[in-house]
Amino acid sequence: MWTIKHSYIDGVLVHVQGRETIECINPATESVIGTVTLANRDDARQAIAAAQRAQNTMGRTSKAERIDMLKRLQAAVLESTDEIRDTAIEKYGAPLARAQWVSQYASQSFANAAQVLENYELVRSVGHARVIMEPVGVSGLEAFLEAKSIVED
Repeated sequence: MWTIKHSYIDGVLVHVQGRETIECINPATESVIGTVTLANRDDARQAIAAAQRAQNTMGRTSKAERIDMLKRLQAAVLESTDEIRDTAIEKYGAPLARAQWVSQYASQSFANAAQVLENYELVRSVGHARVIMEPVGVSGLEAFLEAKSIVED
């Protein structure tokens, strides 16, 4: 059984401040295979602040540097293909073929982004204006889970 109590923020794993936990269930056996401690608003604020700092650095990188980062991310995820496949099978009860697709799709997403960026103009002319494509900011999403009960007749 695994336990996750950390989030990856600002380049390091940090202990989340949240107190709420959820259990992850293997759908094939209905046994608990792990627990996750959920991040709270303070954790989200810390992550958003780190992302804002990173945006300043990323905004100064060239297109070639960004493409290189995406390709390195693709290679790193590709190295974990077997682990991603096995996790999809255990956590979601995914059939082998679907789990293999999922594990390869993760790395392929970075490859696709790099390919799109290669042909994407970051500076373009529109009429007499020069338009510079740049990041506009960081956002955070707060999700609420609502438990619903089903009444059987």
